[in-house]
Amino acid sequence: MCGREPKDADALLAMLRGAIANEQATAQLREFIESRLTEGAHRRVPGDDHDTAVRVALAASMLIGILVGRRVVQVPLLTGEDAESIVQRVGPALQELLVPRPAPDSA
Repeated sequence: MCGREPKDADALLAMLRGAIANEQATAQLREFIESRLTEGAHRRVPGDDHDTAVRVALAASMLIGILVGRRVVQVPLLTGEDAESIVQRVGPALQELLVPRPAPDSA
């Protein structure tokens, strides 16, 4: 990230701002999230489609929450924090959601 927000963040931020006040924009944001994130997760994590979809929705919600806190609400601790530092803190949780560890064998 090198201290800059990803290019997609600006587009997502614009959709998010619109979604707050407009139901059609909310639907567009939902479609954006589903098409961008769910498609990628299904390619990387084979298995139960429902479980994968829930995990992706949780990860997307976390990212949207961070974006809202950092760019919309402008929580001082988040706006003042380097993007790479945020990635280091949040990355492991997102990794766990998107690429879960295999369940231990019961044998």
